Amino acid sequence: GSLVISDFYLPFASRPSDRRQLAISRSVVVVLALASAAVAAALTLWSGGVMRFVLDFMGQAAAILVGGATGVFFLALMSRRASPRGIYCGLVSGIAFAAWAVLTGNPAIREWLGARFGWWLEIPCYTGHIWLIALWADAVIVAVGYLSSLLLDPGYRAPRKLTIWGWRDDLAAT
Repeated sequence: GSLVISDFYLPFASRPSDRRQLAISRSVVVVLALASAAVAAALTLWSGGVMRFVLDFMGQAAAILVGGATGVFFLALMSRRASPRGIYCGLVSGIAFAAWAVLTGNPAIREWLGARFGWWLEIPCYTGHIWLIALWADAVIVAVGYLSSLLLDPGYRAPRKLTIWGWRDDLAAT
């Protein structure tokens, strides 16, 4: 809703009121929710495993495209010791993990790559559920990012106000 308001409504509205913005935002959310439910219902009724394909594809695309943003956010928010260099190391590791998991965990992709590059079939496969790739990539980001921060920048401390601990202090003060 807020994306539609900020990107499409506000630039063209002459005098937008808060009440009007809220109404439009709520309407957009309701319309998108109904459309999503309709698409989901249609896919479950469709034969041939389309629903499974769509969900697997979306999970794989999210694992690669999001690239562990949740892991980076969690690491930076929860630890003052997470340095920028450590976070970048974690991010690269998480993206590499997600790419490996998608390219080896999906049988169709694995077979296609194996037919073109024989050595590809020698690479160990990701055997977990395809929808968990993003979660495991986030775990890799947090672990590698934290350890890299400790090794690369041993004395680094982010300002307390940038972490959840600073937010907690602000809430306690009010």
